[in-house]
Amino acid sequence: DHACRSFSEVALLVCGRQSVVAARAAAARPDAASPEAQDEAGGGMGGVPSAVRESRSVLLLLALLAVVLTVPCDGSGEGHPVPLVLPVPDSSRLEVQQQGLELLKNIEGPISPVIVIGPYRSGKSFTLNQLLGVGCDKGFGVGHTRSTETKGIWMWSDPPSKRLKDGRTTSILYMDTEGFESTGKSNSYDDRVFAVSAILSSVLIYNLPETIRESDIGKLSFAVELANGIFERYSPDDPAGARSLRPDAAQQPADTLTNFSGSLGQFDPGAMLWLIQRDFLQGKSVSEVVADALRPAPNPTHDPDIEQTNAIRLSLSTIAANSSGYSLSQPHLERTRLCELPDSELEPRYIEQRDGLRKLVTELAEPKAFSGRLTSGPELAQLAVRLVEALNSQEIPNAASMLDVFNRDVVSKAVRTYRSALTGLSLPMNEDDMQKVERKAKDKANRLFSTTVVGRKQGQDLAVELAQSLDREWHVKLNENLAASNELCSGLESRCENQLDELQSMRLPSVRKFNVTFAACRASFERRCLGPARPLFDHRLDKALIRAQNSFNKEYNDRLYTGLLFMFLGGAVFFRFMVHVKLLEGTCWVAFIFLELYPHLQLNGSMYETTWWKATVRIWEVVIFALFGFRGEWALWLAILVAGAVYRVTRKDGKRARRNKSSSVRDLDV
Repeated sequence: DHACRSFSEVALLVCGRQSVVAARAAAARPDAASPEAQDEAGGGMGGVPSAVRESRSVLLLLALLAVVLTVPCDGSGEGHPVPLVLPVPDSSRLEVQQQGLELLKNIEGPISPVIVIGPYRSGKSFTLNQLLGVGCDKGFGVGHTRSTETKGIWMWSDPPSKRLKDGRTTSILYMDTEGFESTGKSNSYDDRVFAVSAILSSVLIYNLPETIRESDIGKLSFAVELANGIFERYSPDDPAGARSLRPDAAQQPADTLTNFSGSLGQFDPGAMLWLIQRDFLQGKSVSEVVADALRPAPNPTHDPDIEQTNAIRLSLSTIAANSSGYSLSQPHLERTRLCELPDSELEPRYIEQRDGLRKLVTELAEPKAFSGRLTSGPELAQLAVRLVEALNSQEIPNAASMLDVFNRDVVSKAVRTYRSALTGLSLPMNEDDMQKVERKAKDKANRLFSTTVVGRKQGQDLAVELAQSLDREWHVKLNENLAASNELCSGLESRCENQLDELQSMRLPSVRKFNVTFAACRASFERRCLGPARPLFDHRLDKALIRAQNSFNKEYNDRLYTGLLFMFLGGAVFFRFMVHVKLLEGTCWVAFIFLELYPHLQLNGSMYETTWWKATVRIWEVVIFALFGFRGEWALWLAILVAGAVYRVTRKDGKRARRNKSSSVRDLDV
């Protein structure tokens, strides 16, 4: 082509020089000014000199030759691949190419981008060349090595036209992309290329070898979700962001962007064509395979893995509505020679299918539109720039980051398992019992982690993190146990102290009742007070008991001493005036005088420490216990009442007998 153009330029230059020579020759003739001479020289041809006529003839021939030679020698057109997006060296990010932007800016009117995506070494570039009708040496690069040939996103510089139903024409812009899952490229790079293709395309051709796999659906779903995420970032809630992403934002006033920004809330893809290469499988048609692949799977048992699979299909519901399938058989057995073979040597079935694919793609290629408004080449160029900027600023998860997320989720599950086991504890509880439960819970959490985590190095690092997390959970549970133990033991200790206060004011003081009542409260405290706070409150309760015993003993002895004084004084009066028993009356007077004088005669120590007083206390305790301290005390009271009644009757009978005897004696005397 370069040689043909150079030759045409030389021809045009010769034409120009020949015209100058002819003009100079005509001006040099001496009789040029004479009309007669001109007529004579012209030989009756309008007075035109023969030299000029010869020059004009040569000029006309050379001009025609130049026009013919401006057509390329092979007659294949001026089309060639032009890069739009290329990878940034040593990075997973993209870079828009000025050459591709200039191409888009020169495309006026509606534009219909047809973009082919798919795994590397799946025949994308060869298929595009077949659709364009160009050879591999003229079209998109086709390689036969194990490394990918196409880098980034490339466009065909001479897009064919298609007449629309309304009479307008749209430019079908074929675009080739770098195959994903190639070695040396991260998944985030593939996802960026995939997302740009999905957003810019009017027809997205998903080129797949042999069949549709679950990983292909997952890859497409992630790219669509990523595209949705980019658009949602510039939702109507962020008018500035919506304005920055809109293709014609630089030319439109701010008040005209409202409707457009509303359409950016969700990515609306164009037509989706699932192209199955080297289709040799029998059974369902490609369209049926596509429909089945995008249809949710039955899940009556609510299996979580199937639910996740169906969630992926739900995210592709919009694409599923616009999807169609097509298959291409293998063009030739020698795939490495496909670029060298003419159509006559390719499989006839493939030729037929290829022509059908060319027709189908042309039919599907509708103008790219946003919010019902057709997009032109300059607008698409501006959208590509904004889109790449947004994707480059977006952190995209790759296999390593997703593995990290998975492993950290394993750590979270292990921590939740550990926490769940500790949550079932009934607090407060003794620390020994609690530690037994904690060891079982930790073993269960570590076993879950070790059997689920992926990657030895990362597993070792996360094992340390898991141990730290479990320690934090354990200390939290210990603090909860301490708080619960404090609350419970404090309440039990307060109840026992209240009982000690009540025992201080007994109507009939009894050491035995004091000890028995406090022992019962202490037993309840020891049985119910659990946890780390028990030693503290146990010590506090011992101190409270010592204080209460000291106070009670002094109060008890004083009250008993006073009571004995009144009892003996009352007994002396009773046995003197009511029941005449001189022996008992005398005994009461002796005891009263002794109790009244002994404290004044005691020189060493307290009376309450003497042996006789302790014996007195024991006797008093026996009496109180006999009268009030056991379950059969009613029988004792009944016996006392009966004895009293019998004594009273006997005494009356004795008095009556004595009176009768006295009367008889008097009668005899008389």
